[in-house]
Amino acid sequence: MKSKKRHEMETNELAASLMRLFEQTKTHQRPILYGAIGVLVIVGVLIVYPTMRTNKETSVQAAFATAEGSGEVDAMRDFIAKYPDAPQAALARLTAADRLVGEVVRGLKVAAGEDAKAKATRYLSEAKELYTEAAKSPEVEPLVKVGLALIDVQEGAVDKGQAELQEVATKYPDSLASARAKVHLEALAGYKPVQFSNEPLEEKKEPAAKPGEPKEGETKAGPAKAPELTGPEPKAKEKKPDAPPPATPKG
Repeated sequence: MKSKKRHEMETNELAASLMRLFEQTKTHQRPILYGAIGVLVIVGVLIVYPTMRTNKETSVQAAFATAEGSGEVDAMRDFIAKYPDAPQAALARLTAADRLVGEVVRGLKVAAGEDAKAKATRYLSEAKELYTEAAKSPEVEPLVKVGLALIDVQEGAVDKGQAELQEVATKYPDSLASARAKVHLEALAGYKPVQFSNEPLEEKKEPAAKPGEPKEGETKAGPAKAPELTGPEPKAKEKKPDAPPPATPKG
């Protein structure tokens, strides 16, 4: 009997404890909810965000590799427009500027009616802007100076461009920029800036002869005769002396 009563008392005490816990949970429901949200945020920062960031970095790297491998200026323009603040942005601007200058140096392809000189000026101006932006990253600044020197050369300031290239080669002796500068200095020994003209390239044609006029190598009387070959005159045939008359026999 005592055991049964003791069990009922313990059961009532447990029920009372559960009720008190429930009431306390209900009272502090909002702080607990905020705490749960905080835990989720921490989990997101520590786990989810790094994963998302890694995926984005991988995507950016893949996009840059594609633009670099294409060899096209437009591909780099698109990358810069889409990822202006990416870690590869400075190198992308440098590469785009190098490609623009390279097209001008090799000679631009223009469509019918397009002004070649104006296009070259536009390309060099865009390259200067890209170089200026890229130079904000110290790691590519020496290469930027090489590009700006080539622009000076193309615009006619050959001596200034050579001096700038020589400065890069001296200031950064063991760098890629120095190697490029030396190659360009050697090439500039006999270099002349490309002159752009809007005149069509045509073969020189001989003017057509007017009717009645003799063609080259002909006279009005007819084709010119080849000069006769002259040589030593033949010798006159020597005349043999007459034979003496036969002797008359004596008596």
